[in-house]
Amino acid sequence: SLESALLAKLRKGMLKPQCANQLLEWLIDRGVNAALEVPRRWISSAPLTQKRQRDRALFAARLLFKHGEGKDWKKIHALINSDPAFGNSLLEDVSYDSRHTVPPLLKTISEAEIATLWEWMLRQYPVAEDPPERHSSGGTVTTRWAVADMRDGLLAYLAEMGTPCSCQVLLGLI
Repeated sequence: SLESALLAKLRKGMLKPQCANQLLEWLIDRGVNAALEVPRRWISSAPLTQKRQRDRALFAARLLFKHGEGKDWKKIHALINSDPAFGNSLLEDVSYDSRHTVPPLLKTISEAEIATLWEWMLRQYPVAEDPPERHSSGGTVTTRWAVADMRDGLLAYLAEMGTPCSCQVLLGLI
């Protein structure tokens, strides 16, 4: 089938990055589950030094934020911790895609992992540096504003869960 042939080309790495990204997203949107293995292989736990490798990993991580599972978080989290600039780029992109919602991948990880991400985001994006217009009723949503919304949305998500574990995590964060 066409889907199998495209997946084979993606696995071999025979396509230009932009083409590969578009085809991969198309396959995943069509529900080709085997296509998720491609972005999983594009994420390395080692710091990314080459631009092409970094761009591919960013695209893969964004896809996994939308379509991934809890098992995908470990590699993404390791890369965010080892390369904060990568983490900033990723979360700035993801924050626009998931305005006022928690990205699907984060709904598959533990409360403690969400708290760890929140703490990382708080260090990278301190509340004191949030744009002042964020608390008004108007203005253009900037990248910094979107990231602050996502950061704060993680706390709201933990509160909405209302589980004993999420309450315990929130108490720890306080």
